[in-house]
Amino acid sequence: MVAPGSPVLAQLAQEFGEDILLPDGQLDRSRLAHLIFSQEEKRRKLNSIILPPIIEIIDLEVRRLRGTGRTIVLEAPLLFETGYENNCDYIVCVDADDEFRLRRLIQKTGLSEEEACLRIRGQNLQIPAHKVDFVIKNEGDREELVREVKRVWDEFARRSRKESQ
Repeated sequence: MVAPGSPVLAQLAQEFGEDILLPDGQLDRSRLAHLIFSQEEKRRKLNSIILPPIIEIIDLEVRRLRGTGRTIVLEAPLLFETGYENNCDYIVCVDADDEFRLRRLIQKTGLSEEEACLRIRGQNLQIPAHKVDFVIKNEGDREELVREVKRVWDEFARRSRKESQ
């Protein structure tokens, strides 16, 4: 979607300046992230540019898979900001406390603590509890996370069997 020469990348460069591009024409994701996570207005502008084509791609894929009997899982951090939650049968929130998320982000990306804090603050993490069907706490190791995901998956299967009877 943001390959060199793509319409979306051209629109991003026009909006945020050519300095978000690397010499080879690729998107400089770290430069763009620095811009958008330090200014809410710029984050909103970025979302207004990239979300419509993302939603279009998701819609195409969901239409292709509907009726196949397969379970469709979306990873969508901006699910509620886009209104796409209305297209979901179940919503799972994977949650961790702020300090844990901060440490994990620093470890994963190498960002400074200040940059990581800006990035976390720039994400809308106020998830309406009444719209969430399941919460998975992700503050442990990978094995704990896998167990929690399996628990939720098994509950999906149980509900699906019950609904089909």
